[in-house]
Amino acid sequence: MADLVACICEGSAEKAIIDLLLDRDLIVFNRHDMLEGDYITTRSARIFQSRYLNREYGDRLIKVVRLLDSENDEFNIQQPYQSKISYVSNHYTKPEIEILVIIAFEKYEEYSNKYGNQLKASEYCRNILGLRQVKSYDFVTNLFSNTDLLLRTLRSYNTYKKFNGLKSIYHLLKESRHGE
Repeated sequence: MADLVACICEGSAEKAIIDLLLDRDLIVFNRHDMLEGDYITTRSARIFQSRYLNREYGDRLIKVVRLLDSENDEFNIQQPYQSKISYVSNHYTKPEIEILVIIAFEKYEEYSNKYGNQLKASEYCRNILGLRQVKSYDFVTNLFSNTDLLLRTLRSYNTYKKFNGLKSIYHLLKESRHGE
């Protein structure tokens, strides 16, 4: 029997992207695989343990998939709960989820060359692009309702950003697994 997936999303924008990928069957897991059939919003390992790891899931282990923008966000599962986890996989949107919006608007080069040292990605979206609600579920869903744009953005982000062994959302796509 396959492991359950605890998909932990940092915010609404991440949830929108995961929903779009799930709805189009583009991601390596599906809603049926997900713990309680949905993503999880708690980022705290302690809360996650008490909320989800005190339960019995038969022989099934839990894969933890986390979407974050910071490498400094620790997630340490304590004993005796470690035996219920098959692995923890972190997927990053650095510097922030707004970087995907910048790429989708074909402004990545301008942002990195002209503003990257002065403005956070969220400030660039707000002040330069005039976009106020870029982290809202509805904005992200509307922007990326075109699957080709979403996939192109995730591929581009994966090539633009130097991850040094870290994973991005792209690594959750089925297409990213073709060489494995």
